[in-house]
Amino acid sequence: WRACGFSTAGTVKEARALATLRHRSVVALLDAGEEQGRPWLALELVRGGTLQRRLDRQGPLAPREAAALVLALAEAVAHAHRHGVLHRDLKPANVLL
Repeated sequence: WRACGFSTAGTVKEARALATLRHRSVVALLDAGEEQGRPWLALELVRGGTLQRRLDRQGPLAPREAAALVLALAEAVAHAHRHGVLHRDLKPANVLL
């Protein structure tokens, strides 16, 4: 974690902020802790694939489907930002469908 720029204190702070989020398009934080000096997060299981996998298999989304997804993502990100949470790695491989 430290080699990647993460710290235990920073992860705990982020986990506390993440735990406050309640939104239909945000994966829930179930638990957090530290084991042998390494912080960890346990998140809600989301069945289904990623947006990246969907795009790789089926190509671009239809315009209405893309617009609906962008709206849901924008609402989720805005909700997170209002609670002091920044995603920092929003990309198709991290969008769960």
